[in-house]
Parts: sequence; C-alpha cells; structure tokens
Amino acid sequence: MSLRRIIQTLSLMIFLVALFFSTCTFVVEANPDLFLRLDPLLVFGTALSGKVFSLAFLPAVIVLILVPLMGRVFCGYICPMGTTIDFSDRYLRGNKKGKTYFPGLKKLKYYLLLFIMGSGVLGVSFVFTASPISLITRFYGLVIYPVLTFLVEMGLVIIKPVAERLNIYSLVFAEMPATRFSTQIFILLFFVVVFAAIKISPRFWCRYCCPSGALMAVFSRKPFIRRSVSDRCTDCGKCIRSCPMNAIGDDPGITEYKECIVCRTCEDVCPVNAVSFEGSLKGEKTDKDISPSRRGFLFAGFAGMGTAAMSLTGLNSLYGRPGVGQVAVPGLVRP
Repeated sequence: MSLRRIIQTLSLMIFLVALFFSTCTFVVEANPDLFLRLDPLLVFGTALSGKVFSLAFLPAVIVLILVPLMGRVFCGYICPMGTTIDFSDRYLRGNKKGKTYFPGLKKLKYYLLLFIMGSGVLGVSFVFTASPISLITRFYGLVIYPVLTFLVEMGLVIIKPVAERLNIYSLVFAEMPATRFSTQIFILLFFVVVFAAIKISPRFWCRYCCPSGALMAVFSRKPFIRRSVSDRCTDCGKCIRSCPMNAIGDDPGITEYKECIVCRTCEDVCPVNAVSFEGSLKGEKTDKDISPSRRGFLFAGFAGMGTAAMSLTGLNSLYGRPGVGQVAVPGLVRP
C-alpha cells in the first residue's frame, strides 16, 4: 500500500471515530467537528454569512495557507469525501476506458463557489448544500450509521436466546435502537448519483462539482511543491491516462496545477522516472487557465444573492405552514 493510501485510510478512520464519538454520551472531551473546521469552504462561507470570525476557524485557515506551498494535498490525502470516492472508484469503475474528460464542466465548481459566496454576502449560508465535509458527514451519519445500528439490533435479537441460556444478561438486555432521520432518502439518492457518476469519470465530484476544491484551486495556481517533468520523458502518455483529476494536458510536460491533488500517480506509473514532485520557484509550462467568464461570474454571484434574498422573505418558513404546533410569522403576507 502506498504512503498516500495509508494516510487516506488513517484520515478516514479518524473521521469515522470522531463521528462515532459524537453519538456517545460518555465522551466529553472529544471534538467530532474537527474535520468540519478543516473545510475552507464551510468555514469561510460561514464567516461571510455570519459576518464573524472565530478561532474555531483556524484549522481551515491553516489548510488554505498550505495550499500555495503544497498544492491541494487536502483533497488528495485528508478529505474523507475524496477518500470515499477514491475507494468507490476502485470497485465501481474498474478498468473502464474511453472519454472521461468534459472541459466545459470544469467551470461548474467555480459557479457553485460563487453562488455560495454570493448568498453569504446577504447573510444566508448555503455551504451545507455543497461542502464536501458536510455532505460526507451526513452520508456516514444519516445513512451508514443507521444501517449499522439496525444490523446490530438484528444481531442482538438473534443471539438473545443463546445469551439467556448462558446467563449473559448484559447481552439479553442490550439494545441498539435504529435511528432514523428526515433527510436520509435525500442523502442516499444524492450519493447514489455521486457514485454512479464514477462510471462517467474518475472522481467526477472532485473534478467538476466540489466548490471547496474550487476555492483551494484559486490559491494553487502554481504551488511551491509541484509536478515537474524531466527530459527523460518519452511521451508515452501513461501519466495522462492515469491522472484521476485530468490535470495533465495533451503534452505530458504541461500541468494544470489548480486541478492537481498531488496524488503522485503520474510519478508512480512513469516507466522512465521522468516525473517528480519537488520545490521550485522557476516558471514552468502550465495548461491554459480555466475560469468562469465575466458574465458567468456575475450571474453565479447574483444568483446566490437572489436566492438568499428570496429565502429571507420567509416564504418557505416552517413557521408559516399550517398544522398543529406551527406558529405563523406575524409579518407574513400570503398572496
């Protein structure tokens, strides 16, 4: 197993343990929201919409400071969403080949980022809709965890007669009530789409949709530690075909650093050891910049502001819905 896989596995395990601790009443000192604080999009989107900055945001600030130095290592090594998609990619995609690159879609994550920031200007936070850490937390917390508790409860029912015969009363009276959440179906369907998209392209979410990745991409246009190709390159194209983010252009010597997650896959597959990742300040060839047009920039930002403005009117407020226990907002005007 490569060093990257080891780091990814350990990071995912820490994330899952922290998530489990959040459900335990006997854990007092645990900080289950550590990974949430590491997500730059979630932290800065919250800071922008809340017009406040807290020391709790410091982990994300550190992540963003490291991006110009080391590139998007958070995406390639730490992010539990990326790790989950990587592992799923291994089993769902297999060795499928063919066209997996859609240049026009690369702008989508930047539009999502602008939409979220635009809504944040008016004090409405939509980061929970697209933050990778928020989404993967809900996947494991609202979908996987309830399934596991259900299976454990079924197991306790099966072994209960045996426990009674052996006088193991701790198992006889043990309970693991299955939890249910109102957004389970939505999160399940969302991740069915995310995993299905792997059939279209490796790391489809990370390539085209992740606004947190877009935020880090803005700061990683040419990081200090970056991919370089020596004269030994034979133009075999193995690095181009193996890159999970399609960050290598038609020329193996050209790298789109904003998309590179420093996974070093290109270095591993190079038959002549022409690829390396090292510190460099000299100018190197990079692929053409992919960024939203001025019109798209304005449209995405104002779309976020417009959506935020509509939400502030209270038209979709739960308090305005009829029913037992619902209180109508005094200033609500119905058409």
